[in-house]
Amino acid sequence: MGGHRYDQAMHRSEWFRGPSRPVIERLLLNNADFEPVLNVAGVNQLVREFMDRRQETPNDYGPIASLLTFALFLKVVVRANSEDVTDV
Repeated sequence: MGGHRYDQAMHRSEWFRGPSRPVIERLLLNNADFEPVLNVAGVNQLVREFMDRRQETPNDYGPIASLLTFALFLKVVVRANSEDVTDV
């Protein structure tokens, strides 16, 4: 749009491994909500390998972004099925 290349300004993997790391790890590592549909140990390994990687590769953040979306979706669904839905 408008000739601006946003990909040059956004270093997604660096941002995921830097300022967002605590939030990503809290949401994805050992997430019991994943158990019915995902291998939690496999998710943990994927997240740790991503965080430990020193060199960014094209779209290496993609699986992490997908897992984040899924984790947040599950958080909303689980909370919607509980009594307290005010803190979503």
